[in-house]
Amino acid sequence: PLHAKEDQVRDDTVEVCRQLAKQCSDAVAVEAFVKLLFDIFFGSDGKLTVTTQKVSVLQGVEAVGEHSVTGSSSYKLSVTVLEKMMKVLETESHEGTLVQALSALTIWSTKFTTDIPQKLLDFLP
Repeated sequence: PLHAKEDQVRDDTVEVCRQLAKQCSDAVAVEAFVKLLFDIFFGSDGKLTVTTQKVSVLQGVEAVGEHSVTGSSSYKLSVTVLEKMMKVLETESHEGTLVQALSALTIWSTKFTTDIPQKLLDFLP
């Protein structure tokens, strides 16, 4: 799991997330996957108290950004991730976790090819 104690297990799980997402073109499935990851980040499996665990979950979110969903469904997924990531950025205080959150958001933001959501524009200083 992404919140395992061992570094190698977390790293391997991030790669599993990436490979699964690359093969998935179903927007509903990818959205459910992302929701699960954010639920874990926000404590559905117990509060994450170790920074490396939080970072690994966000690396999983970033990895899922390599999904195979196309068109407007991809855009909608990215908006969903943006909304959830904004909550992370607003509540998280650890610098390393914030950097990883921004890294993940960068990957998902590449899907905004025709229209940039106002929420993202409002977030930028």
